[in-house]
Amino acid sequence: MKMFWIASLWLAQVSNPMLNMEPEGLDRQPERIEADQETDPIKYRQKAKKLYDRAQQLLANDLGIEAAQSFRTVIEKYPFSRYAVLAELGHAQALAAQGEAEGALAGFTRFLKQHPGHPKTVDVRHAIIETNWAERPGDFALLPPAYERDLEDARATVISANAFLEFHADDKRAGKVREIRTAARKLLYQQAVFLAHWTADQGRHHAALARWKAARQEYADLPTTDRDKAWLKSVTKLTK
Repeated sequence: MKMFWIASLWLAQVSNPMLNMEPEGLDRQPERIEADQETDPIKYRQKAKKLYDRAQQLLANDLGIEAAQSFRTVIEKYPFSRYAVLAELGHAQALAAQGEAEGALAGFTRFLKQHPGHPKTVDVRHAIIETNWAERPGDFALLPPAYERDLEDARATVISANAFLEFHADDKRAGKVREIRTAARKLLYQQAVFLAHWTADQGRHHAALARWKAARQEYADLPTTDRDKAWLKSVTKLTK
């Protein structure tokens, strides 16, 4: 019986190398990429560019995970290269490509704060709009309408679109940004109207009217439907 137990333990160690590792090996952190010690500035720049171009190609091929790793390598291995700054933007774009909106937005925002005069700021502000808008609730048959759910991403889209148009009104993408902003504001208006209707259904007619007036004040440029006009008339009567 003892020999059987020893043989079983030996087989387990062979099949599972983790059992043979030293305790400190289990907690070992991933190795940090060391900065390139190249002293020739031309070769240093060429190496950084080659690695950056490879990361860009991976991103172009929708390989977000691999692109993010490659951009991170550029940042850590060639920190004194102009490509390290570009890689910061590329890393955030790679996170966005993976659907990691929170990390991407943090990266975009950090880029704007650390490099406010960089020529790529227009692309960063546009990327923020696209990332926020992509995160808005969609319309699915089994879920409530988008305007009945959390619309913080739509609100962030409006804010980021306003910033883009303030700084880059002449950019060729400004027209598309205005379209996105209009769609986001329409969604927010629909939510405000829905909340006003819901409040009236709870018997709180004065509060419902207050919500309606606030919605119309903020979104005065959006049209009022015949249904909403009829609703407003009936609720107003109930408050008298």
